[in-house]
Amino acid sequence: MIFCVEIYYLEMKILVINKNQIYNIPPLISVIYILRDLGHEVHLVTCGINDTIASEFKNRGVTFEVADYANASNSIAKVCEYLLFHSYVKRVLKNLTYDYVWIEGGNTVRAIGKNLLSGKKYILQISELHEDAPGQLAAISKVIHQAQAVFMPEYNRTAIYQAWFKLLRRPYVLPNKPYFIPSEKELAGLSDKYSNYIDLFKSKKVILYQGWISKRNRDMSAFVEATARLGDDFAFVMMGRDTENSVQYYKKLYPKLVHIDFIPAPDYMLLTSLSYIGIIVYNPDKLNQTYCAPNKIYEYGAFGKPMIGNNLPGLHIIEDLGAGRVAEQDDAEALYSAIKDIDSNYQNFSNSAKRMYDDCDNKETIRRVLSQLK
Repeated sequence: MIFCVEIYYLEMKILVINKNQIYNIPPLISVIYILRDLGHEVHLVTCGINDTIASEFKNRGVTFEVADYANASNSIAKVCEYLLFHSYVKRVLKNLTYDYVWIEGGNTVRAIGKNLLSGKKYILQISELHEDAPGQLAAISKVIHQAQAVFMPEYNRTAIYQAWFKLLRRPYVLPNKPYFIPSEKELAGLSDKYSNYIDLFKSKKVILYQGWISKRNRDMSAFVEATARLGDDFAFVMMGRDTENSVQYYKKLYPKLVHIDFIPAPDYMLLTSLSYIGIIVYNPDKLNQTYCAPNKIYEYGAFGKPMIGNNLPGLHIIEDLGAGRVAEQDDAEALYSAIKDIDSNYQNFSNSAKRMYDDCDNKETIRRVLSQLK
């Protein structure tokens, strides 16, 4: 006789702490949703929340409190905010009961400090390398060895941290994949709001860049030049804030380039879903960018949109999984060839992009790690 046994593990109380506005940290929002779906009780301490996320959290049974200490613009005020946040967290840790503390970000680690975590069971979610933040690295070095688990969003980053901090166990990889993608019905409900853009996306093969527009930090000149050679059935759209007047420069290379200003989440995914190819660019002048971990990979992938990235280790997943191509950032000819290759084999690339999204299971990763901690 064969017995089938389902193994359940007890619901845990998890205190999530983040010294930032939660709406600026989409990967942490995804983690909170996953923890709730796994049956855990979640209480969040954050430095800011908007009405949309607050409503979603309430609907999902996530409790939260706001410590408004992330607004300082000068060094002295920032130090004061760190001290105030430290005192706030000290009171929370004393007054609440919990099984684990989930800490996101180097600045949160620095604000909390080693002493407050002494004797506590805690998990670190480190989203960035913090290579240019010695204070945060020093704070991380004091607590990372005692952490029950460490999560980072990209494989090479986990290897770097293992080497830097001489960790016996390499951090777990938790890609920056959004846990929820708006449904077709939800996106259709936005059509009237953005009708002035939809005609372009439906009439052209739109090559779309979404994010910070900065020639100095993310030079897209070669991408623009490559697109200019493609003909009238293609269009290049840059969507995001242009704080350095970079669009004006790019339009000299390609006068038909279209700029769309910043559109908040999740609305911008309407245009993601209507694009033809997604562009992902980082300048390789820092380790954090060389080993980048963009959530855009998974947003494009969710809608089956092939991608083109510049030739960085953090973006090679696109080509390795058949979801697109990588090419040198300054090589317009190579980028043009990449676009033509995708256009000629579009369905294959599209299917691979969707498969890449579907195969990434962050919920299972977190479930497995937490079950091992019990």
